[in-house]
Amino acid sequence: MLDAWVAGRLGAAAPLTAEALARRQLEALNAVLAYARASSPFYRTRLPEGEIASLDGLSRLPFTTPEDLRQSGRLMLCVKGDEISRIVTLLTSGSTGPSKRVYFTADDQERTVDFFHHGMATLIRPGDKVLLLFPGESPGSLNDLLITGLRRMGAEGIPFGHPTEERYDGLLNAILEQRAASLVGPASAVAGAAERSLRQGRSAEIGSILESVLLAAEYVSPQNRAIIRDAWHCTVNEQYGMTETGFLGPVSCAVHDGYHIPAADLYCEIVHPDTGQPLPPGEEGEVVFTTLSRRGMPLIRYRTGDRSRLLAEPCPCGSVLPRLARVQSRPDRKKFQRPEPISF
Repeated sequence: MLDAWVAGRLGAAAPLTAEALARRQLEALNAVLAYARASSPFYRTRLPEGEIASLDGLSRLPFTTPEDLRQSGRLMLCVKGDEISRIVTLLTSGSTGPSKRVYFTADDQERTVDFFHHGMATLIRPGDKVLLLFPGESPGSLNDLLITGLRRMGAEGIPFGHPTEERYDGLLNAILEQRAASLVGPASAVAGAAERSLRQGRSAEIGSILESVLLAAEYVSPQNRAIIRDAWHCTVNEQYGMTETGFLGPVSCAVHDGYHIPAADLYCEIVHPDTGQPLPPGEEGEVVFTTLSRRGMPLIRYRTGDRSRLLAEPCPCGSVLPRLARVQSRPDRKKFQRPEPISF
């Protein structure tokens, strides 16, 4: 569970309670609203003065949209250009005009490393080797952040790159050669490699080494999840994340029923996709999130276009962190984004 880590991040006592979590999240929301209003030209004209009195009060504030990112991204910044350490451009099929750009400071990326450190510690042990199936190895890239986070817990992250169909055999060989205990990568590619191992009669050999898989960066279908689990008989966890969240995102636990939200860094709402009105737990709608700890580019009530619902019942794992049901992603979301060189 990530409860102790979230409690520490929020300055709350452990064990974390639902009441303390709500209180600390309200404080964090008011802090980020004040920060964005004071520091960002974009939010200065959109956010009213004063604090919200309750978590429900957030719903009275305007949304931020992907179109805002495209048209006004630079105006959202709360820091000077020389404090930005990485810019990621999001290429969306079917869109014209400027691309979405997301800006991160070194502190923003350090929070992601800390999340990877503590999150991966729930899946693997010190000394384990983890194959990373994302493209790119440049400083600040997803692979680089994962490698740094894994190193802090005494594990080794090994970048393999995105395994296209032509590279499935290479991935299977790498698992055996490296004796990798875990994979982190997109569901479609991992499922493709699992199917290949079944056809080649290598699934039992792979499964004797591989202990866990974390699926991220794209929608996870029940079919792909079942293929991986049945081929390798390993633990299959999922994370719902995106570049806009800084790769901080809700992640499944050992119960595998929904995704726990890292509530020190994200506040999630579910709204009606047409009216924008907030929906109660249990009702499906659009996922909207507010970043609570970002310095470079906070996002206030960002509309993702993805569909899910908040789960009302407590998780059997004992965590008090709020949970999202399995997310239905937009069909036009790209699996990976291309990092851009920093230029101001």
